Amino acid sequence: MDLSIVIPTYNSELYIQQTLKHLIQLPLLISEKVEIIIVDDGSTDKTEEVVKEFISGYLNVFRYVKSRKNRGQKASIFTGLKLSKGKYAMTLDDDLQYSNDDIESLYEKIKNSDFWVVGSKTNFKTSKKYEFLRKVVFFIFGLFFRKYIDTGYFSAFKIYDLEKLRANSINNIFFFWQIPADKMDVIYIEKKKGIRTYSNYNFVNFLKLTSTILLRAVLLFSIYLGLPLSLLILFLFDKCFILIVFVSLIIISLTLLQIEKIQYAKLAQQYN
Repeated sequence: MDLSIVIPTYNSELYIQQTLKHLIQLPLLISEKVEIIIVDDGSTDKTEEVVKEFISGYLNVFRYVKSRKNRGQKASIFTGLKLSKGKYAMTLDDDLQYSNDDIESLYEKIKNSDFWVVGSKTNFKTSKKYEFLRKVVFFIFGLFFRKYIDTGYFSAFKIYDLEKLRANSINNIFFFWQIPADKMDVIYIEKKKGIRTYSNYNFVNFLKLTSTILLRAVLLFSIYLGLPLSLLILFLFDKCFILIVFVSLIIISLTLLQIEKIQYAKLAQQYN
């Protein structure tokens, strides 16, 4: 298998078929061995019926799996990547925000390079409220993770060289700091407005999606800034409260990261 395309979806009965109809026209389906994996994140509407009806005519291309409960987009992406049989695996949203040309460009970029991950960036404009929040978050994260932010960490439209990642024992791509910065790259695309007129994801979903990077940021902040500062305060003022706070943050962050790592190591087993 050359390429696996992973599509996480949730309650998408109104538009998922249109997305699949678009993907089935991919020129790659003719020139390459491609599988398309739809990971249903526990939909409660008729998504399963709609998807199964459509893919019944293309069982050699599509694969549908459904989670027993809603776990969030991050878990669905991870599950799809673990189930992928391709040398490369691409992830994209379920609401047709990317053209077939973009998909081809992303695939050609990694296939003809030595990169392990290639992300995407776009100048697509959203609401002012979202843009403000995005700039604040990116600024904070950029203090520690500039290279990873620049290579599209927050974009759902990415491609992974699974053979290289697995050869280097990187099983959970959300622990992205295990990937050398020079093994990541980005392409620029003209992202369009998706066919979905509503969002299935809120602030809680955003926190789930970014939990690993948030914990990593807290950990690095505590170690490289908080801990030295608290030691200085302890030395100058004999106050140990701040030191206790930052040591606690380090311990909590490490514990939560380890718990997440264990959870994701077990996640795909339900589909075996």
